[in-house]
Amino acid sequence: FCEDSARAYRAQVQAIEHTQAAIVAGGDTGPAAAAFADAMEQLARHNTRLAQCVALKFFCGFSLTEIGRMWNVSERTVQRDWDKARVLLNRLIQEALQAPNATV
Repeated sequence: FCEDSARAYRAQVQAIEHTQAAIVAGGDTGPAAAAFADAMEQLARHNTRLAQCVALKFFCGFSLTEIGRMWNVSERTVQRDWDKARVLLNRLIQEALQAPNATV
C-alpha cells in the first residue's frame, strides 16, 4: 500500500513537472493555460484525491482501472472521482476565463 501511494505521488509530481516544462517550452502562458493551472491548484486545495485523479489520468495516461489498483478502490469509484474532477475543473476554468481581468 505504501509503495503504491509513493508511486502515485511520484507520478503526480512528474506530471506537474512535465506540464510546467511544456508550458515553458511552448511559451503557452495565455489565459487558458493560467486558468487551468489555477483551477488545478484550487482543486488540490478543495480535494487532493480529485486532483491526483486528474494528474494520473490526464497527464500520466493511467487508465481508471490502473488508478483503482494504485488506490486499492474500484474502477467505479475512480470513475466517479474523474467525473467530479472534470465538472469542478470546467467550472473553475470557465469562472477564471469570464472574470473581468481575464483577457482572451
